[in-house]
Amino acid sequence: MIVRAALRSALLGLLLALLILPFGGSVAAAHGVADPEPGPTLPRVLSVEPAVAGLSVTVVEGGLRLRLDNRTEAAVDVRPPAGAGRGPEPVVPAGGSAAWADPRMTGDGGWAVPLLVGDRAVTVRGDRVHPAQPQPVPWWSAIVFAAAATFCVGALAVERGRRSGAAAAVAGLTVLVVGAHVVHVLGSASVLADPLSPGTVLGAAGPGLVCWLLGAAGAALTLTRQELGLPTCASAGAIAALLTVFDTAGFHRPVLAFAWAFDVDRLTTVVTVGAGVGLFLTGCAAMRTAGGRENAVALIEKTR
Repeated sequence: MIVRAALRSALLGLLLALLILPFGGSVAAAHGVADPEPGPTLPRVLSVEPAVAGLSVTVVEGGLRLRLDNRTEAAVDVRPPAGAGRGPEPVVPAGGSAAWADPRMTGDGGWAVPLLVGDRAVTVRGDRVHPAQPQPVPWWSAIVFAAAATFCVGALAVERGRRSGAAAAVAGLTVLVVGAHVVHVLGSASVLADPLSPGTVLGAAGPGLVCWLLGAAGAALTLTRQELGLPTCASAGAIAALLTVFDTAGFHRPVLAFAWAFDVDRLTTVVTVGAGVGLFLTGCAAMRTAGGRENAVALIEKTR
């Protein structure tokens, strides 16, 4: 009965992963892959002159827009380009936030956006940087290595049983996959049009919350030597891989919609996709072994 329950749990988790696959594109969009996609260069804010306490301007969505967070006591009026009528430039009330695509950020070289904070003139100054084009082959090779290494550990866990050190290592790898996905979501949510908040993080995570819950449960079950441990870890890995496989496009793009170093985002993709696939293969091996064990027990019962 325990073996059958484990099989049912694994199959249910893998079915859930397949059902979540169509949502992967929306999660990639939450990650900041906007339409149009970020270009090869990235605008950055250098200074706000003069500095105003409570006022911050941030480049978001991979350089496609600016976001102004107004924590001052006055409204902030983003002035349009000289000689032009008001376009997307917002007026941000005290305590509010707004994001807009400012035409002055386009092109190479420095740029400036004038503001009125109440009746005080302020200028946001910036320039553009040219991140290096990534080399995709090492990143794809790292995914293959992560998948193979994780499966090797998982195969040992299946062979030696749930009381082995290899099984505990699978639990650790599952926590690593979930942690990488959490970093991936946090870095992505930090450059959305809305300021970072629990709501934006949960929205960016989307179905990934299922992965987080299954990963925590799978690690706990595996460490407590439960039969359901490896199949649950496999389900978490499968979901993580399905949700982030679209972000492998970042191996070919110099600019990503991510708050920290772009290679950190690429590394989280390697871990979630590569190790996630390895966990999935571990679950398949565990199910096959459990099924063979159950058939052997049934055969012995028949011969008695």
